[in-house]
Amino acid sequence: MQKKDSRLLASEVKELEDALMETLVEETKDALSLQHAMLILIQKGLVKTDVIRNNSIRNEYIAYMKNPLNNIKTMDLYTHLAARYDLSQNHIRTICKGY
Repeated sequence: MQKKDSRLLASEVKELEDALMETLVEETKDALSLQHAMLILIQKGLVKTDVIRNNSIRNEYIAYMKNPLNNIKTMDLYTHLAARYDLSQNHIRTICKGY
């Protein structure tokens, strides 16, 4: 059995993008603000809070690594992120691994 190629053509990507934008607009058209729109998307299961949190952690980690303040050791950064996001240091390390 031949494995199907999962890459999309440019036209397929455009169609998918249009469909996604249409869905987002349709789902959030009654939103009063950006925060309300995000809450609607989260409640409907269209956006996962874990993914948003993990991206926030990675972005903060990357920003620190590019511009370290006061020579904070990496271990202290893990402690800071763990306290800020109420997660274990091991979980923070797992999220930041590879960056």
